[in-house]
Amino acid sequence: MSRLKWTYEACKEAALECKTKTDFIRIYGGAYQSARHNSWIDDICSHILPIGNKYRRCVYAYEFPDNHAYVGLTCNLDNRHQNHTSSSSTAYSAVRDHMLKTGLTPRLVQLTDYIHYLTAAKEERNWQNKYESSGFTMLNRMATGSLALRNTFYTKEKCKEILLSFGCTKDVYEKHPALLTKCREHGWHSSIIKKLNGSKRPNNYWTKERCAKLVKSVSSVSELIQKNKTVYRIIWQNKWSDELTSHLDRTIKPKGYWNKALCKEASLKAKSKYDFLKKFPSAHDASKRNGWLNEFFPKRAKRLPHSEETKKKMRDAWQIRRANAKTNIYKQ
Repeated sequence: MSRLKWTYEACKEAALECKTKTDFIRIYGGAYQSARHNSWIDDICSHILPIGNKYRRCVYAYEFPDNHAYVGLTCNLDNRHQNHTSSSSTAYSAVRDHMLKTGLTPRLVQLTDYIHYLTAAKEERNWQNKYESSGFTMLNRMATGSLALRNTFYTKEKCKEILLSFGCTKDVYEKHPALLTKCREHGWHSSIIKKLNGSKRPNNYWTKERCAKLVKSVSSVSELIQKNKTVYRIIWQNKWSDELTSHLDRTIKPKGYWNKALCKEASLKAKSKYDFLKKFPSAHDASKRNGWLNEFFPKRAKRLPHSEETKKKMRDAWQIRRANAKTNIYKQ
């Protein structure tokens, strides 16, 4: 059984099974690429209705026979209709709630095409006003014309303003990774990030005030060292210890404190040797020095290789699955 090349007919047959281009790409990626390469997309996907995205949305409404209405905004009308009417959906829906209370079936109306999200938000507000002026009772619990907080839209100027407020790219990666992703998607990354100070903080970044702020978040000197060795070194070099760290716990364990029993107890709180080193560095050093590490963290036994019979069964099962999955695009 060998796969034939994605011909026009095979691509069209695959496209007819899909409701959206997203499904076409996800289910028949090879067919989509071939159709795109040969400029067949517009022809074979003419039956597919366009959908939006987080930048392009449409306004829709549900009209009930008892003069109630609901106006909404979505990037995929089919999915939203399922969310509103399906009994299996766990999210609250004012439309489904009114359907259950009254037993009435609403009429779904698409009021606009998929347009820019800001324009769509204004249209949603306008359509609600039109329904209210026509005597409809609105089921919307929240004010229309607003966008979901999870889909925060950043312009280049907004990204630049936020990113340049950080001292270096390391701070940006820690506190605002989503902004960096957004900048890369739109090609703004190089023009904005190059103005920051790379992965290292600028010279003299750790002032006395910044060090004091970090010290307030720890309770002991060992915790400070574990959290930021650089700050501890700068405090010591500038002789700020008496002023900034005098209140911290400086309990020093006596020599020989970490015996085998205590080391084993500490190792049980760690997931791996590296985790043990991070959480209990002194116990790790004592365990390594006395040769207890391999006892606390034994090496996993290597998995035996599969027998030839097992390999043959796996190959046969894979070929069957592959043939079943590609039934529509393979020819005998």
